[in-house]
Amino acid sequence: MELKEGDIVGTWKGSLLSLNDGKRVNLKWFIFKDGTFKDNYDSPSNRGKWAFKDGKVTLKYTNKEVKGLVLTGSLNKDGNKIAGKWTYLSFSNKWVAEKISDTPKAKEEGFDQGLDNGVGPRSDTAQESLPSLTNMLIKQE
Repeated sequence: MELKEGDIVGTWKGSLLSLNDGKRVNLKWFIFKDGTFKDNYDSPSNRGKWAFKDGKVTLKYTNKEVKGLVLTGSLNKDGNKIAGKWTYLSFSNKWVAEKISDTPKAKEEGFDQGLDNGVGPRSDTAQESLPSLTNMLIKQE
């Protein structure tokens, strides 16, 4: 199957290893057709632009709270998992995500596609268990 740019549009559930203590932070990314994305963690304004080329995914945050945060990774051949690293200033660590819907379900979860409305719930996903993603992180080591 040849992967296309549109293959990353949808809702993704994943985790990244934090900057300070290496603990796993779980969140969702809502990736839209217009080249923008939104996540559901902490700040309702977390958003940015995405790119996809040659099987590589890049998410660049543009909001002032985390401007400069970049997630890069490789999309697997089935188009449903991403594994890579995040970079912020001089720090970096691993992140993984698994596609859970071909539709970006931001509105259903309290996040509008408009991205600038400044509303949305704080993420409760940090309490969720992600065993398959945990295994992906372990396999990367």
